[in-house]
Amino acid sequence: PGIVIRFRPGTYETTGISLGPRWWVVGAGMEQTTLRRVPGDRDRRYYRTGFAVIGGGWGPQQDRGLDGAPFPERKYEDLRVADLTLDANWPGIREALGPWAKKASGLSVVCRQIEVARVRVVRFGAVGGRFEWREVFPISVTSSFTSAEGFRGYPDPDIEIHGCEIIGPVLGPEQNREWPYCTGIVVGNRDARPEEGGVRVRVHHNLFRDIENGIGFGGAYMRGGVFEQNEVLRCGLGFNFDTGGCAGVIIRDNRIIDCV
Repeated sequence: PGIVIRFRPGTYETTGISLGPRWWVVGAGMEQTTLRRVPGDRDRRYYRTGFAVIGGGWGPQQDRGLDGAPFPERKYEDLRVADLTLDANWPGIREALGPWAKKASGLSVVCRQIEVARVRVVRFGAVGGRFEWREVFPISVTSSFTSAEGFRGYPDPDIEIHGCEIIGPVLGPEQNREWPYCTGIVVGNRDARPEEGGVRVRVHHNLFRDIENGIGFGGAYMRGGVFEQNEVLRCGLGFNFDTGGCAGVIIRDNRIIDCV
């Protein structure tokens, strides 16, 4: 817990970085440092359908009991991912792992507090076909699990995503079937309690471009948050919130240009 991994300029291949509590992963800039996801022994040994360059927090972080007390050793806060390009490398993942590989994305984290700053995501994709295999999320940050696994989420999330770029296209299947699509930046905070204060979710000054089969921004079970001063350029749709009855979301001062 509490380490900083600092990458100098260059391109680095990784079988996936799994964030621990209070981890920072930072580079020298989007134009200078690239982390590329490549298949590894664990990918071949364990069946999984989704792959991310950086992930973390995908396990219980709080007690299932009524008080929902956090596990101190698994309290995911003070996270920072900044100044990097994340290459999801969908073509390489698909070629190496074959049919069971369904999606490849950049960042997928469950946490209480994180800053994602100046992160570019490229070469993300999905196999298409079945509904659950079609939508990929280049950047996904949630403070609660959105499935019915019973894991309790955080009541006071603090999530900021800014200065990021999602650049298309969404890479797809080898044959024409139900084509994949993406929601570029998706946020969820199902168990947040805005009536008690302390909820801070802000997504601002991000760019989503050149993805005809893409949605710029979305939410899943959102309980408060602000999307402002973002730009969606030459894409399918600016915003879409269709999962979990989102409420208390503010969308303001964004630019949506030449979209389908």
